[in-house]
Amino acid sequence: MMTRSRRPVVKAALAAIAGIALVVGAFVLFVVPKGSGCTPSVENPQWSVARQWDEVLLDAIRRDIPA
Repeated sequence: MMTRSRRPVVKAALAAIAGIALVVGAFVLFVVPKGSGCTPSVENPQWSVARQWDEVLLDAIRRDIPA
């Protein structure tokens, strides 16, 4: 059971985490470019659905920026 002396610390930590989540969410919503969807760069009408999905995934891997 949590003692009364730790409750304000826990509340402050949760408030800080919520604030960080709000800032990150706003950043993603307003700063990240809207047209950054992963679509295949080359389309071929003869490709199967599986090949189209593979191309989409490979394109996403190519666009990913390593941390």
